[in-house]
Amino acid sequence: KVYVAVYLLKLICDKGQHLSPYTDIIQPDKPGSCPHHVWNPDWKPCADKCHNDYDCAYNEKCCRQGCGHECVAITPIKPGKI
Repeated sequence: KVYVAVYLLKLICDKGQHLSPYTDIIQPDKPGSCPHHVWNPDWKPCADKCHNDYDCAYNEKCCRQGCGHECVAITPIKPGKI
C-alpha cells in the first residue's frame, strides 16, 4: 500500500509541474509566425505535443506540423508585413 501511495503521489507531483493557477486565462499568441508545415510523409501517428504557444519554450510557438501540433522555432515577421 505504501508503494502505491508513493507512486500516486509522484504521479500527481509530476503532472503538477505543468499546472498553473492561470490555466483558464486566455493568453495571446506569441509574436512571430509558424514556418510552412510539411505533411506527415512517414505516416507517423498524429499527436498534439502542445496546445498553445505557452506550452513551448520562450523562443518557440505551437504550430501545426503535418497532422498534429508541436513546438517549433518562431519565424520572425518581416517589418511591414502582418
